[in-house]
Amino acid sequence: MSSASANFLSSIDTVNQIRLIEEACGWAGISQGRATKYTRLLRELLQENQRSPEHLLAWHESSDVTEMYELWCMKTDLFPDLKDRICTTLRDGPVLSAEENSSSTNRARNNAFNYLLAGRLLGAGLDLLAVDECRRDSETTQWRGDITLNHQGTVLDIQCKRPWSQNSLIENIKRARKQITTIANPAQGIIAIDLSRCIHLTDTPLAASSDQEASDRVHNMVLQVLSPEVHRLLGGQAQIMGLIAFASIPVGVAYLSSVLRSDGTPYKSQYLHSVGQSRILINEQSPFSEIPKSLYEHLDAWYRGHMSPIS
Repeated sequence: MSSASANFLSSIDTVNQIRLIEEACGWAGISQGRATKYTRLLRELLQENQRSPEHLLAWHESSDVTEMYELWCMKTDLFPDLKDRICTTLRDGPVLSAEENSSSTNRARNNAFNYLLAGRLLGAGLDLLAVDECRRDSETTQWRGDITLNHQGTVLDIQCKRPWSQNSLIENIKRARKQITTIANPAQGIIAIDLSRCIHLTDTPLAASSDQEASDRVHNMVLQVLSPEVHRLLGGQAQIMGLIAFASIPVGVAYLSSVLRSDGTPYKSQYLHSVGQSRILINEQSPFSEIPKSLYEHLDAWYRGHMSPIS
């Protein structure tokens, strides 16, 4: 089982983030719900310095709202009925990922991962046939799967999962594997996993002393959950081409300010951003092992055009 990975840094301008959320809500036609709450929280953080967990994490948690909007605002016409589903995702679900639990419905935020990945793939120049079974307007086949794409004549399904915890990761991979081989009508594909909740399900940013330390910690956490059991499950069936894992973690990097106290010592402060990782595991037993490599390269190029790489 071969692999590759890359880490990226994303910083958010609070004023610009508020503007984009408002644009997204206008585009989606929503006046209440999850997305609208982020606008209030970010304004209170910016103008009143309110610093509850919701306020401190609003910039990170709202990034899926603004990214979905930027990815899809000019492209949903390609996939009839998809805009309504994206709008529901912007409206529904808890404000913080940490407020989700295994017994509640997480459908809206789970679907967000599907639409984000599909939008990135489309932005990277790949040929998507259907998203969440919404066919491209030129398609006549009713595809079944989360993301159906045509890669140089080979049709495949990308089955998206967002496990609640490390304990449910294996169960989610087994479910995705079964869906690809028995439900998705290409009957072959790739598993995509959002590991963010698995590795950092808390309402506080990950503390670090530098961007590099934060990147290294996220890298090691992803490696830890992608256990030998995960590798074994991927290698068991030739129809499973590989697995692409993603994680995006809020990080608080502490630093000493250039402003000094009255006693001559510097103030301690921190800046907030997100550290993300994408990682691919390739099933070399699959006759289509080159496909996940190609998809990963396209996604890596997309990330490098939108975020800052970290070595």
